[in-house]
Amino acid sequence: MKRQVRVAYLAERAALQDAYVALTSRFYALRGTMLPWEEVAAALRDAREAADNDNRNLQHRVRQTRLFATRLQHWMSTMSAPTTTSLTTNGVTSVTLLQDIEMRQLGLEWIQKQLYHSASRHLAPSVFPHAYEDSVKVEWGHRGRKIVLQKVVQASPQIVAAALWAVNCASTGELFPGVHTANIRVLHQAQDGNRRLSYSVDETGNSKGTSLKICHARFNDNNDRILVAYRSVTIDDTYPDVLDPDEYLECVNYLQPRASFESVTGYVEGIYPAGYHHHVQTYANLRNQNLSFEQYLQRALLLRGIAIAHEHSDVLNKVIQSVMTHPAFYNV
Repeated sequence: MKRQVRVAYLAERAALQDAYVALTSRFYALRGTMLPWEEVAAALRDAREAADNDNRNLQHRVRQTRLFATRLQHWMSTMSAPTTTSLTTNGVTSVTLLQDIEMRQLGLEWIQKQLYHSASRHLAPSVFPHAYEDSVKVEWGHRGRKIVLQKVVQASPQIVAAALWAVNCASTGELFPGVHTANIRVLHQAQDGNRRLSYSVDETGNSKGTSLKICHARFNDNNDRILVAYRSVTIDDTYPDVLDPDEYLECVNYLQPRASFESVTGYVEGIYPAGYHHHVQTYANLRNQNLSFEQYLQRALLLRGIAIAHEHSDVLNKVIQSVMTHPAFYNV
């Protein structure tokens, strides 16, 4: 009996000695990696300060986002949808640029994207004739004007795009080197990869208290297509006009009145009063008045639209030749 007790005692003692050795080794191993309490406190303080900074930054971002959302909501409320059937499928007929820098940048980016993504509708193959030839189609009535021009050009897409950029007076009033055709002031320019943006104002009619503000965009999709488009900015809080413009340009092919008219006669009288009185006198002097005055004005508008298309085509031809002769002037 005593022998069994002694064997058990020796076994327990040996186990305790082994445990002591193991714990001692573990203690010294951990002791070598322990940090002083000062360093631990400093690390906790730094972590707290970093968390406080992150919290303050997040609170600032929340305030900025709320303010931005309020301004965005106000900006969207300044836009108006058309009250009458339009020639274009675009539902936004009035664009306002606010004075706030961030909102102006957002507005210009929105216009740029609107022009790009609406191009597929405006330039659908069904809009143009199937024949590979020059063509002009004009719609002009009390809802506004739409001109569809197809032209075969013997030049590269880059040269034609540069010529269109100049014809549209996107960044300068010089159609040809040294030849000023308009009083153009560029308010904003940007180029990002395959996209180019120019926001300019045509102050040619500034003596009447109005100026035409146009946002131009150019997109190089691939080697087969370069899209050049533009639309007007109705109101710019940073560059206000004394008078609001009577009409505005939208995309490339549309000219629409800001007001609605029930007839071509009312449209011409309201938008082009000088031309209206001229047509009244001309119509009165006609010997054979087979057409009503409304029909006469409709025919006059269509003929004027065709003339505008041919004038644009002739100017484009001349500018294309100038681009080929002076490529450096047009940044080709």
